[in-house]
Amino acid sequence: MTGDKDPALSQRETLGLLIIGSVVAGGGVLVTLAAHLGYHLAGRSTTRLPINPLALVLTVLTHGWPWTVWAVLIGEIVLLALIGMGAVRWWTSRTPARPWIDRKAKFLATGPQLARLTESAVRAKAAMLNVQVPDDVVPGLSLGIAVADRQHLYADYETLHVDIWGPRQGKSTSRAVPAICEAPGAALVTSNKRDVVDDTRGVRDKRGHCWIFDPQAVAGTTEPRWWWNPLASVRTEVDAAQLASHFADGDDGQYAKKDSFFEPEGESLLAALFLAAAVANAPITRVYEWISDPDDLEPVRILESPWPLIATGLRAQYELDRRTRSGVFATGRKMAASLRMESIRPWVTSTGANDTRPQLDPAALAISSDTLYLLSLEGAGSCGPLVNALTASVLEAATHIGTQSPMGRLPVPLTCVLDEAANVVRWRDLPKRYSHFGSRGIIVLTILQSHAQGVRCWGADGMDALWSAAGVRMLGSGVDDISFLKDRSESIGTREQLRGTLTHSTGSTSRSLALVDKTILTAADLTAMPAGRAVIWSAGIPPVVIETIPWMRRPYADQITASRHTYGPTTQPAKNEPSREDVIPR
Repeated sequence: MTGDKDPALSQRETLGLLIIGSVVAGGGVLVTLAAHLGYHLAGRSTTRLPINPLALVLTVLTHGWPWTVWAVLIGEIVLLALIGMGAVRWWTSRTPARPWIDRKAKFLATGPQLARLTESAVRAKAAMLNVQVPDDVVPGLSLGIAVADRQHLYADYETLHVDIWGPRQGKSTSRAVPAICEAPGAALVTSNKRDVVDDTRGVRDKRGHCWIFDPQAVAGTTEPRWWWNPLASVRTEVDAAQLASHFADGDDGQYAKKDSFFEPEGESLLAALFLAAAVANAPITRVYEWISDPDDLEPVRILESPWPLIATGLRAQYELDRRTRSGVFATGRKMAASLRMESIRPWVTSTGANDTRPQLDPAALAISSDTLYLLSLEGAGSCGPLVNALTASVLEAATHIGTQSPMGRLPVPLTCVLDEAANVVRWRDLPKRYSHFGSRGIIVLTILQSHAQGVRCWGADGMDALWSAAGVRMLGSGVDDISFLKDRSESIGTREQLRGTLTHSTGSTSRSLALVDKTILTAADLTAMPAGRAVIWSAGIPPVVIETIPWMRRPYADQITASRHTYGPTTQPAKNEPSREDVIPR
């Protein structure tokens, strides 16, 4: 039927005709040159040879074909072959071989299926949400380049992220560092290594102040140049309970079955003492003094007037039999162990009337262009509970401000990069609160090394909830969790493949063809995924294989290199030179 011809087929036919024409024309040129030069070498230059290849053939048939013409023609072919081989080798040396997984990318999302992740789509979404970012900034978080059709993909400012990458696979260089550098407003960063700070600090301090919370000197910080009062946000018994829960969560990070009596009682005791310290305007370290002395009833007396019911419950804990009381106080004391560290004390308390250091205000940070780095290590002396509490405090403040802002969200998004989240941020309610952050203009990127690591921190249900709540779920290379990868493989799906079979019987052989389903990416494929590649799952879009973009290939690479040189571990600061942290933000 006319008019139904495939346009793609017509293009292939045109291309084929062009190739055939080029070969014919090139062959004619070679023959013409060989004939003229061959006749000249044979001493028959007096024979007039035409330029037209067709006329040349007739002339050669009439006057003969000297062997020199064959020699020249063969020489031309050999020379062209050598030049072609050299060109191919040069090209292949400059063009690295594509990873094997790229061949399978064509079976996943391509073209129009990725429309929601393109630059034009995130710009339209930002305009609809009235997001305030500079015109030359793409209003979205960069994801990478789709392997199949080379589209640069972005996630809009309503999307939350969960990444799972193996160790040393580029999660910092390709995800954490770019997200921090490209944050349009304030940024909050957690990590247990200094490299993220060293790489981004020089970029971020050009936009605002950099606050580095580093009681364990992970980034080489020797003394605090600012402080934060964890009790500043404690105004009700609910606030005190939330603060106590952060200390309980940050205790060991293990989502394991705990004592059904002592754990809740210890957390309740800690919450009451936090509330008493807030009412008395006492430093948070006073709580550790109280919890270390079960005979000191001062917290009960403080709470009797403003919070009589809390005081009654607290008194009941003080009046437990000695062995039970000892267990409750020991549990609470274990949760608050970080408050006894002298290295931590100046970060969370004022040094007195002469203390000129600025005090961090989480609410002010959320609507600024500042950057807050929170660093901690596991083990003895860990400041994990405080990192947990400060992260939650900033996100809670940002959520409250977003709720009261036009369209119910922050006009300039807050970017929160939780690197090494399961080791640093053990906030039990994070999976429950996750989906809520996106609607308030808070962009959270949670980075883990394995699915099992998330289960250890939040439990199987909590990790599943976190993964499901994320609008972008990225799986990088280096992950070796077969059970999890089998689920990911099944979610990618299958493709139809034509398979032939031969059947032999007496005196005859028959062949049949059938369509069968073949898994696109098996668990083994995902385990062996090469560095520089990742798979993305996004709501309403089939999975897609992307090429990750490390910061070395981004426009601000020189700034990061300079930042490394300035703040890296091999740099010694000049004497008497003021530190950037000494500058109080406007």
